Amino acid sequence: MVNRKWLSSTNFFHDPAVAITLTDILFKEGYVEAQLGTSFTASAEAYQSETIKAKEAGKLELSKTPVDLGVLKCSDGGTIIAWYSEEGKDDYKAVIISAVDAGTKTLSDSGIENGKTYCVRYLASDNNALEAIVKSDMIPHELALIITVPIFAGDACAASKGSKAGTLTFEVPRFQLDGGQEFTFNMSSNAPMNLNGTAMVMTEGCDVNSGKLFRMVEVIEGRVVEGIMIDEATAKVGASKEDVVVYALYSDKKIAVVNNPEIGGAAVGDNGILQKGELTATALGKTANYTIA
Repeated sequence: MVNRKWLSSTNFFHDPAVAITLTDILFKEGYVEAQLGTSFTASAEAYQSETIKAKEAGKLELSKTPVDLGVLKCSDGGTIIAWYSEEGKDDYKAVIISAVDAGTKTLSDSGIENGKTYCVRYLASDNNALEAIVKSDMIPHELALIITVPIFAGDACAASKGSKAGTLTFEVPRFQLDGGQEFTFNMSSNAPMNLNGTAMVMTEGCDVNSGKLFRMVEVIEGRVVEGIMIDEATAKVGASKEDVVVYALYSDKKIAVVNNPEIGGAAVGDNGILQKGELTATALGKTANYTIA
């Protein structure tokens, strides 16, 4: 005969992944800085768009000094470039500007006619511009995240009619952004910004193998505690009073475990071990009794 012992198994997820995505319909520099691990600095080279009337054939007077295009550092030709097109047309022509012309803020080209107005684009230093440089070895920010969202009344048989029933708050001590940012450029819609990240473990106490990911707080308007109840299965002779589970009973038929209830009565021995007698639990302004037989 072979004796067999059947054991129940439990899955432990050692690499929890709680992903959170926040979306804003507006562009904000702070989102880029946090997600891509960069920062905006003052005074940058920015692209200029000007409308200039030619005072003489072959030349246009620019308002700022054109500079090299950084994206053309590997080019064999000149890197100070401007584009111009006659006003009212979309026929831009690229022109390489010499160092001499750049110093005098001049765009020279044989196609420029005296007295005509041109649309000109070029790169120049701008004290009012901000720039952020994103590097390949970016380190996204780690944030503390608190989100409060409204809860609206409704159920499967009665859709919500817009009446607010309460709030739900997510409290994430360590929110690690994932470093991925998608930029959407649509002429007919907003440009949303996403903050994608993961809740990281915050180790508390002496147990380094288990930590808190996040906390959820639900507040329902009008909900009240109607009473508390002792779980009879946990209130038995020989058990510790710390093992006694107490439930709170709410007016909306919700039941929740009470944290740190006050356990007392004749059933609690001097060493905190339960014995036969009357057991009392006090919490949330309510009292519950149970007799251990």
